[in-house]
Amino acid sequence: MPTLTRLPLSGSTNGRGILITGTTATDGTTLHTAATGSAAGDGDDITLQAYNSATETQTVVIAWGGTTLVNDIWKADLPVGFCGALSPGSMFLRAGLVIKAGATTASKVTVFGSVIRATQ
Repeated sequence: MPTLTRLPLSGSTNGRGILITGTTATDGTTLHTAATGSAAGDGDDITLQAYNSATETQTVVIAWGGTTLVNDIWKADLPVGFCGALSPGSMFLRAGLVIKAGATTASKVTVFGSVIRATQ
């Protein structure tokens, strides 16, 4: 039976928000690095929320575990003052893959989140 542990995003300091300072996903801010366990059930169930403090809509680009495959990259347009879910529910990631984020304007979007880590 796996052990479940709730953690902050690894890019966070003590669970605080992570300011996106990059403008593309490839040069973006690291939000989280997934668990590296080798058992089939090892990995992280991740939720992301965001806040847009800019005076214009921000497009956030997320690189979910990679940057080369079409399915690794997704975008969300956050209107002024947006504060809510960035990911479509919780999503699973494993094998040390990294989540990075960029935004239209650097230092205007803050990401919050949490991780439920499963280890065998």
